[in-house]
Amino acid sequence: LDSLITQGIEKEQRGTVTSFYSSMRFIGVAAGPPLYSFFMKGADHEVFYVTSIFAGLGAVIAMIWIKPAKDAKNVKQKSEPTS
Repeated sequence: LDSLITQGIEKEQRGTVTSFYSSMRFIGVAAGPPLYSFFMKGADHEVFYVTSIFAGLGAVIAMIWIKPAKDAKNVKQKSEPTS
């Protein structure tokens, strides 16, 4: 997954994006179990509602922020090193 993320990023921004992705991944691992154990103390359906809300928000944010390249062939050529 790291290679997919860094593949489409300019070299100047690659370190920032990689560090942000890695930190969010570890924050999720650290914060997820305590949060979900808190939600599991309530009714059973609350866990599913909370998970659905987070998944829905993630999908909406991804649809808004991730824009595909208009000309994928041209983008691929730009990222390849020139000889």
